[in-house]
Amino acid sequence: MPPIPAHAAVVRRSRVVANDLSDSETVMLDIDRGVYFGVRGVGRDIWDRLAHPTTLAALVAALTAQYRVDERRCWDDVEGFLCELLEQGLIEVQVAPALR
Repeated sequence: MPPIPAHAAVVRRSRVVANDLSDSETVMLDIDRGVYFGVRGVGRDIWDRLAHPTTLAALVAALTAQYRVDERRCWDDVEGFLCELLEQGLIEVQVAPALR
C-alpha cells in the first residue's frame, strides 16, 4: 500500500462503529463486512483522534509530544498503523485536489 500523504485528511469510516471495552481497549465493527477489530494503548489513542479528520503530520506531532518518542520512529509506526486501518477498510484518506 502506498504511503499516506502527510497532509491528507484521515478519518474513521462512517460505516464502522466502535465501543470501549475498558479504559484501554476499543473494539470496532465494520458494519458492511461484519468483522470485528480491536485496538489498545497508543492504537486506541490514534483511533480516538480519528473521530475527526486529521493528518498524519498532526497525529505525529501530538503523539511525539504526549509520549516523548522519536519523531521518525513515531512517523513510521503511525503511518504503518494507518495503512493497516486503511487496508481493513476502517478509515478513509481524503486528499485535497491540487490547486490550480
